[in-house]
Amino acid sequence: MIKTIIFDYMGVFVPKSIVGAWIIQKQFPDSDDRLSALKKLSLKWDKGEIDYPQFKQFLSQYTDIPVDEIWPTLFEKVFVNQELVDFVKILKKKYKIVLLSNGPLKNTRLMLQHQNLEPLFDKIIISAEHNLMKPDPKIYKLALSLNDTLPSEAVFIDDRLENVKGSQKVGIKSFLFTDIKTLKKDLNFLI
Repeated sequence: MIKTIIFDYMGVFVPKSIVGAWIIQKQFPDSDDRLSALKKLSLKWDKGEIDYPQFKQFLSQYTDIPVDEIWPTLFEKVFVNQELVDFVKILKKKYKIVLLSNGPLKNTRLMLQHQNLEPLFDKIIISAEHNLMKPDPKIYKLALSLNDTLPSEAVFIDDRLENVKGSQKVGIKSFLFTDIKTLKKDLNFLI
């Protein structure tokens, strides 16, 4: 019997790459080079190897935007998938709802607060807090352990196939998120 539903954050509740979308939206010259450099640095940030001030400094150097203006401009046009939020509120009446996100500690929490999403989740697990990242099996096992849940009692939703496969390797029933309509069909057995 399913008792816990575990969701990813980026690419599910909000666009896949907030920073990447921001760079494209700002129409910086050499956006491809900037995105490539950013991707490498983002992995370090998500894993907790660098902190937000270091990340902001990098963005400032590559964009010529002052460090203190990075945060406000970065999230000015981030939209939350409200239809998904509404669906999760229905699921929350019967199931424990968990967020498992590859992301930087401080900023993921700030984004969740800014978007008023924290109350949606019974537990929030961020990769940087544990120096682990999906699809490492250890992070799925940690999520299960922190929620007193067996693999057979959980469902996992992510927008990245490698993360879905990673969770399946530890025995969690998992679904690739593409859109809310498909997710509702996938999770119909829970309603």
